Amino acid sequence: MHDLDEELLKWMEAEKTSVAALNRDSGNCFLKAGFGGKKSFHFHLEAVSDDYFSGRPQPNRIIDIEKFYTKITPFLGHKVTVDLTGMFRIDLTQLPDGGIVRALFFKTQKGSVSIKVTGAQFAINGTPVNSVIWQELPEDKMAIVIESENFETTIAEDYLTSAFDKLNAALNVFVLGKVPNEQK
Repeated sequence: MHDLDEELLKWMEAEKTSVAALNRDSGNCFLKAGFGGKKSFHFHLEAVSDDYFSGRPQPNRIIDIEKFYTKITPFLGHKVTVDLTGMFRIDLTQLPDGGIVRALFFKTQKGSVSIKVTGAQFAINGTPVNSVIWQELPEDKMAIVIESENFETTIAEDYLTSAFDKLNAALNVFVLGKVPNEQK
């Protein structure tokens, strides 16, 4: 954060991490807010797709979404440098046949020796998204991490939902091969 006052810094040091569930037309997610940490001016927000937790324990200590928004209200209007990362979990069957990720799958075998690509990272230039990382998981699932370039913005009421929508759109375009406004 760029423009903090002493009172807000003290509040951040005493505040606990909070998690809330959010239902959106573009997908459901968990929102997480962390305050302070190694640097007292650090303010950490996450929006993680609930699909990412498929088959794994979901976050505990979930608070009501209204209470969550109350906790981040002191940051509204403050300028921040954003490091936006989205984590998703999808079924392998969702990958389009001609898509980038499906094209990166590779397996070869000679006798009893085999080699298989089970994950990769590719860089993207010319868009706000700068990398997509994928890892094959058990039970025909895949973990996807989408990272954006750092950018400056001002925290607004729709900051988290807007960030989630942008990351979900990047998942649809770069991984699932859907064009913007295409039906699911």
